[in-house]
Amino acid sequence: MVMNKKLHCYSCFQRYGYDFDEIHVWMDEPFIRLGELHRQERHNENTTPYEAKKLFFDIVPEPYRKFIEDAVRDHIILDVLFTSIKYDFPVRAIIRQCERSGNWKPFQEQPEFRR
Repeated sequence: MVMNKKLHCYSCFQRYGYDFDEIHVWMDEPFIRLGELHRQERHNENTTPYEAKKLFFDIVPEPYRKFIEDAVRDHIILDVLFTSIKYDFPVRAIIRQCERSGNWKPFQEQPEFRR
C-alpha cells in the first residue's frame, strides 16, 4: 500500500471535516522531479506547516484555516508511517515518538464539522 493524495485527503476529511486537497497536491508536487526523494522538499515538520499556512490561508475556507498546520504535519507523519510499513520499520516506536513530540495526537477527539 502506498500513501497517496486520495488517502491524505480522506484522512484530513475524517479528522477536520475538510480534505486540504490543494495542500497535499502542493506538498507532493516535487515527486515529479524527485520520485521517492520528493520528501526532501516540503516535508520538514518544522518549516513546512508555516509555509503552507502562508501560501494557503486565503484559499482554505475560513472555518478550516486553523487546521492547516495540523493537516501538513499529519501528511508528513502518515508518509513516515507508510514508508516504515513498506520497509518494515518498527511502526509502534515511530508512533510513540510522534506522540511524545507533541506534533501529532492521533487519538485526540476532534469536534464535529460539516462540509
